Amino acid sequence: MQEIVCRYEKGEAVKYISHLDLMRAMQRACRRARIPLAFTQGRHARPKVAYASALGVGATGEAEIMVLGLEEPLDTEVVQDAMNACLPQGLRILSTWTSPAYKRKFSVGELDTSDFRVAIRGHIDGEELRGRVAALQSRASIIYTRKREDKTRDLDLRRFLSEIGVETVEQGNAVLRLRLRAMPGGSASPLEIMDALGYPPGQFRIEPHRTALFSSGAVGRPARRRVRKMLPRGKDEH
Repeated sequence: MQEIVCRYEKGEAVKYISHLDLMRAMQRACRRARIPLAFTQGRHARPKVAYASALGVGATGEAEIMVLGLEEPLDTEVVQDAMNACLPQGLRILSTWTSPAYKRKFSVGELDTSDFRVAIRGHIDGEELRGRVAALQSRASIIYTRKREDKTRDLDLRRFLSEIGVETVEQGNAVLRLRLRAMPGGSASPLEIMDALGYPPGQFRIEPHRTALFSSGAVGRPARRRVRKMLPRGKDEH
């Protein structure tokens, strides 16, 4: 079986679709493009397609990773062009490469760290924002109450927040840099970090955009080295 790793873009036109809908769109494009996907064995056979770290609804990204398992080998450029001809507006394959059969299988679960550019649109005071960012970065814990459906849960966002900084503040709008890491048993979203910072999505327009996705090296022992072997030269970050 051949594995083809695809870096794709989730743009403005599809930022409000769920990850499940995105998966359906990708599989529909594979069928239309006549990509020979391999399937699992058993009664309920499924295509061998894996995705790294799903983006939340409302977020865009240029570093999204999908791995296609093919039952027949194809040239990566053929797969990229065929898929792009069948994908809806807002989804686009940016680059493709093969995962060599003689090396360890590529695991998308090793890509546990994300870089974001987060735009906050509203009446933002730059001095106040920088003060809040510095205070949040210095805290040993950031206790946040997560509300989902009828359940609430307190969690420490500090475990997931590696870096935060102000990139620009212009005309009342700001752009922040954010690095988040997924941990065993959980992760945090950029919207939750902005809420904890004092800019709740209900009062401000928050626009997260993922710019990179990579391994911190903490998932398994030599995870970063293994992932680098699977990525093209000079592209260990996505």
